[in-house]
Amino acid sequence: MQALGLIETRGLLPAIECLDIMLKSAQVELIEKCNVGGGLVTIAVTGDVGAVQASVEAGASAAQQLGSDVLISRHVIPRPHNDIASIIGRRSVSNIAKEKDELAMQVQHTQAAEQMPEQTPEPDTVSDVPMEAASDVPLDAAPNVSINTGSEEGFPVLAADPDQDLAAEDASPEMDNGDPAKLDSPFKHQIDVLVKESGLDKAMELLETMTVVKLRGLARECSPAYGMSMTTISKANKVKLLKRFRQYYQQ
Repeated sequence: MQALGLIETRGLLPAIECLDIMLKSAQVELIEKCNVGGGLVTIAVTGDVGAVQASVEAGASAAQQLGSDVLISRHVIPRPHNDIASIIGRRSVSNIAKEKDELAMQVQHTQAAEQMPEQTPEPDTVSDVPMEAASDVPLDAAPNVSINTGSEEGFPVLAADPDQDLAAEDASPEMDNGDPAKLDSPFKHQIDVLVKESGLDKAMELLETMTVVKLRGLARECSPAYGMSMTTISKANKVKLLKRFRQYYQQ
């Protein structure tokens, strides 16, 4: 900072007029416009000593033309100490432009970060139908599970909501050892007789009361016409097995 020129006026309008004349009359730069209080406004410019002196004189003359009490004071400090910049703050045109560029860059980075979509991993989904038989399964093949309060033939009935039972068993399916001879499941011919005598719906009601382990054992007894491999049966859940049983007996 080679020189510091200061002009204090009463009111903002004289300060603007004064600053306009100062910038036009000499090669100076605006450092700061400060509202002192009580309607007083201080204008600070910097530049060469001669340029600052000329601009202050021109600005003071322009302020006096607006009224005798408009110009409060004027002062020029040649070669001021460097620490003065810490209390005034250099607000030159070049610095203002630089600050605008930095602000624009921050806004661009913020907008780019907001527009970037959040990448979340897609959850793994397990299909209820094996890949080898997906084309043969109709969309409406799922059985309609219902709650019955009694049975004339003496077969077990559902005592709770079947949807809740299915969800509980699917959440933590039981694992079996793959040996159908050791499973406590009804024989295939008993289910076949029930389908012929009482119908498929009655047989499905009985199957819905069975655990997933028993259903897997019965599915192995129905293989290979059941349409699932032994490995697929061991991993299938209750809903998947019931769908396949309905398709099996509808054939």
